[in-house]
Amino acid sequence: MSAQMTKSASYVKVALEDSVQKLLEYRLKDEHMGVVEIGSLVEVPVGRAARQGFIVEFLKSPTFSPLKEVMTPAANNLVVPPDLMELSRWVSEYHT
Repeated sequence: MSAQMTKSASYVKVALEDSVQKLLEYRLKDEHMGVVEIGSLVEVPVGRAARQGFIVEFLKSPTFSPLKEVMTPAANNLVVPPDLMELSRWVSEYHT
């Protein structure tokens, strides 16, 4: 799927900043549709805490449910370029 979200993708996989090997799935709120893209920094709930992570993939349907929602995109609208996201994924997989 391209870096831009398609209209049918309302779920995302997120890599937390300190745990890029384990991807977590979340549901996008309607207000975030068309605002976030691959590489967007978002705040997500993990347990009872809020954590930051990067959107690495859009999904048309979740692997399981129910899913928690992405809380909010980062205030500064930080987006990592797609080529850097691919490099980060490759480095992560290479070193595991």
